[in-house]
Amino acid sequence: MTDATANAPPAKSRANAGQFVKGRSANPGGKKPGTKNRRTVLAEKMLANIDVPGILAKMERQAKKGDHAAAKLILDRTVPIRRGCPIAIKLPPIANASDCVAAMGVVIAKLASGTLSTIEAAELSNVIDAERKSIELLDVERRLATLEEKFK
Repeated sequence: MTDATANAPPAKSRANAGQFVKGRSANPGGKKPGTKNRRTVLAEKMLANIDVPGILAKMERQAKKGDHAAAKLILDRTVPIRRGCPIAIKLPPIANASDCVAAMGVVIAKLASGTLSTIEAAELSNVIDAERKSIELLDVERRLATLEEKFK
């Protein structure tokens, strides 16, 4: 540091109105870039003297011998849980809000027949409802534009 910067007052991190000033840190002496999280440091210390590849190899051998707990542990950590899958369902085209009633009818019929699960039906209902809301919003915008044009 030069003498000029050492004697300069610290820059305010907030403006007079109390808002943060862009580019100024409220804690300029904070963590430096590249500083590791405490949990990361602790995990590295704990694993420093452990034979992780050996443990994994043993877990694999146990899983292959039929140990369900070992197999579950390995699969839970390596294969992501599938959140959803594509559904083949024919919905009618939705051009206006009243078409959503017909689409919901198809979803309910598929649910009643056992073709769709309740989770799948709920997700499809949310999609149909989102489409209805966007159609209604577009309709309100059109009406508002017409009224604004009329009263200009």
